[in-house]
Amino acid sequence: MMTTTELILNGQTTTVMLPCTVAQALQTWGYDLNSNIAVAVNKMVVPRQDYAQHTLQTDDCVEVLAPFAGG
Repeated sequence: MMTTTELILNGQTTTVMLPCTVAQALQTWGYDLNSNIAVAVNKMVVPRQDYAQHTLQTDDCVEVLAPFAGG
């Protein structure tokens, strides 16, 4: 049976189905896994190669960062 839990995504509370990996969550949230993004869970960077194995837990704080051009 799948259950839901709350996480913090970029400072906002969101809900995901458990079990949920970083890769699954990113796809649910509309991120392109092939784009140039970085992910931290609880202030620890998750290497891209670990997105599909890193399982999220209740109350995790997820930060998704993307570079942008500017000046």
